[in-house]
Amino acid sequence: MATHDGMDRPRSPKKSEVYEKQLLNRSASMDPVWQAATSQMAKMKCARVLRVRRYRIEQCMTLLSLVSVFATILVMQFEIVSSTHVVDVSSLRFDTVVLVFRTIVSATTLFLIGLILFRADTVCKLRIVTFRLPPHTKYYHPSAGLLMKILFEVALVSVHVPPGWNHPFMDTRFMSASILNTTTGLQSCPDESHRLAGSFCYKDLPWPSSQLDVVVFVRLYMLFRWLRHRLGFESVDIEWLGTEWHVQTQSLAFTVKYMFRKHPVRFAAVAFATTWMFTSVLVEFIEHAINVDLDSTVEALWLLVLTMIWTTSRQRAWAASPPSRSKAKWLWLWVASSAVPSLAPSSRPSSSNRCA
Repeated sequence: MATHDGMDRPRSPKKSEVYEKQLLNRSASMDPVWQAATSQMAKMKCARVLRVRRYRIEQCMTLLSLVSVFATILVMQFEIVSSTHVVDVSSLRFDTVVLVFRTIVSATTLFLIGLILFRADTVCKLRIVTFRLPPHTKYYHPSAGLLMKILFEVALVSVHVPPGWNHPFMDTRFMSASILNTTTGLQSCPDESHRLAGSFCYKDLPWPSSQLDVVVFVRLYMLFRWLRHRLGFESVDIEWLGTEWHVQTQSLAFTVKYMFRKHPVRFAAVAFATTWMFTSVLVEFIEHAINVDLDSTVEALWLLVLTMIWTTSRQRAWAASPPSRSKAKWLWLWVASSAVPSLAPSSRPSSSNRCA
């Protein structure tokens, strides 16, 4: 800027120019302390970028897993609706609808496998940046400690029913003992639909290949990763606290314990609602093949609640009873009834007393 006497006034340099000049001078001086500091800052920035990338990858994986699960649910519901004729779906071809939704599941499976490998590569680079792995380590190297996890997760995600595959199965189920006619001396079954074999009655139940679609529900484990990110368990502070106090902060037990202490009511409500919703869909689809009266998710939820009540009452009765040798037998019965809801006799709806 020129003054009244025609001479230029000295201009004050900008702060950015001063900082840039100082950085260039320090870099040119080859100061070891300065180089170590800049290298550490670059690694911190790289670690932050890798954490954000891992979060985005896991978000996409969660979204794709939910898409595949809901596509499977639609296949299940369409099969039940087409068999019960509750809704007129005669204009839609069953094979075409199933083929479309199973193609969606197969496409999401391929994308999930690719994202699993991409996530493993990101995790490996993050461990290298944070000095937990030596440089030039790849995610498929055994020394990285990720190979078995990758193979297990890929195998878990890959299991699904491919499009166009249809192979029905026949399940022979024991129903009751035969009835002896004292007049003719012949044996017969109480129900004409049952098949007589020797002195017992059996029923042949067809199990279509669509029953195997339930294996897709295993992909819901990816919701756990998304929940951990939303709660902040993947932050640097949590990792540091876990290292300081020798706590496995990435374990499921730690997350559940923390949530029950921090947000007991909300966490319990969300956990039970999610579990009951997806379990009711599974029970409806599996039980409908042998119980035609069970044709809605509400009835399946009611069956699930009754089974839980019956199992809990049996467990309390067993615990309150005096010690005896037969407790082992009741323990095995309780475990079996907990694993298979249809084993609870009081919770099975019949044609004469249907659950509303």
